[in-house]
Amino acid sequence: MDGIKKIWKILLVMASIIVIFAVRAIRADTMSATLISIMIVFLVEFVGVILIKKTMADGIPDDKEKRILIIKRFCDKYGLNLSDRDIGIISDASYCSSIWAEEVMAMNKSYLDLGEWFCGNAKTIWLRVYLFVFPVKDITQDLDQLYSIAVERDFKNLANVINEKRYLSLDECIKSINNKYYLNFDKISFALFTYIMRQKGMKIVLADVGQVGFEDEMSALIRKYS
Repeated sequence: MDGIKKIWKILLVMASIIVIFAVRAIRADTMSATLISIMIVFLVEFVGVILIKKTMADGIPDDKEKRILIIKRFCDKYGLNLSDRDIGIISDASYCSSIWAEEVMAMNKSYLDLGEWFCGNAKTIWLRVYLFVFPVKDITQDLDQLYSIAVERDFKNLANVINEKRYLSLDECIKSINNKYYLNFDKISFALFTYIMRQKGMKIVLADVGQVGFEDEMSALIRKYS
């Protein structure tokens, strides 16, 4: 939507130029004024159509149902468990938030694997990990509120549980928390989860026997997609 607004601003400026030229031409020659106005109007329409088509090709459709379809197809392809309610909230939010609009645009692309999508926008890694990992989500259009729910509440609670258990290995940890809490972690999403927690001052810790290899593997995965 931001792109469309920019286009209309450009068209408004060009329309202003038409008026200026037309007024000057009228003073000199009425026929010339008419011809100049017609030529510039056609030019504005031509440029506008090209710009709008380019924006829609690079972005997302304006139609709500098409945006919903983009999200649903992405969920089916990459295994996200979003309810119809979640999808509706995201679609609606994409009309009033440039960040949500960018997230829908990102879902309208193809990726070699989920790691490429997770790290496609450094500012919303937390959001993409949350959307993928948690089967039941408290989706809200307010991203600050959603960050509090996802990172400050759910991620931190999970980090505390993992650190208390002191799992022997990464594989055991992922299998256990996925089964117990119905989560959808794989290794890259878990690596990014540890990265997010580290930024919040929390270190994910396994039992001593598995900690060194765990940290090396997490660092390698993060480097691969960063």
